Amino acid sequence: MFENLRLVQNPAAEPPMDKPLYGATFMQALDRFVQNYVVFTGRASRSEFWWVALALTAVHIVLNWIPVLGTVLSTLVALATIVPSVAVIVRRLHDAGFSGFLALVGLVPLLGQIALLVLAALESKPEGAQYDADAAPTNPVPGNPYQQAPQQPAPQAPPTAPATPAADAAPAAAPAPAPEAPQAEAAPAPPQAAEPTAAPAEAADADAPRDPDIQPGGEQR
Repeated sequence: MFENLRLVQNPAAEPPMDKPLYGATFMQALDRFVQNYVVFTGRASRSEFWWVALALTAVHIVLNWIPVLGTVLSTLVALATIVPSVAVIVRRLHDAGFSGFLALVGLVPLLGQIALLVLAALESKPEGAQYDADAAPTNPVPGNPYQQAPQQPAPQAPPTAPATPAADAAPAAAPAPAPEAPQAEAAPAPPQAAEPTAAPAEAADADAPRDPDIQPGGEQR
């Protein structure tokens, strides 16, 4: 049970004001009651609620023993504490896992007030954490559910050898051959001059000087 938790009595061990202080003393309950005067969020433990309820009841009983003036003072105390009283009831309902709107049950004469006291007497439930501003630590210190336990450093992994390329790795693909440039066609050779041919024998004979003694046909006179 949450009520069995006892916190170390020093400021570092006390939870924030929006968290319940389980096992609160009388002075701690009154201090949180005053500081959370108009705070309707968060939670309040049973000890916080019942110490305040006991103190207010005792004040009203004492003041009512005073004739005339006691009634006036009791009325003034009731007006001054009505807002923080509703606030601590709402926070107590949150700690029990209920919505704060159930505090409206107290508006019903007698039966509603009795039902509200019964709800306020219920023990704390983990579901009440949904009304906190932030989630509670996942690894609390024993005896203080709001102090985070020191984290152990994570073991470092041993260094690993550098990765070597696989032996059966496929060879890299050869680059595609570049397309061959078209070769320029050779220019046609210039026409060669025709070699002079030998003149026919008749032309040579015609151009040769003739011997007057030799007649045509090769006969001499």
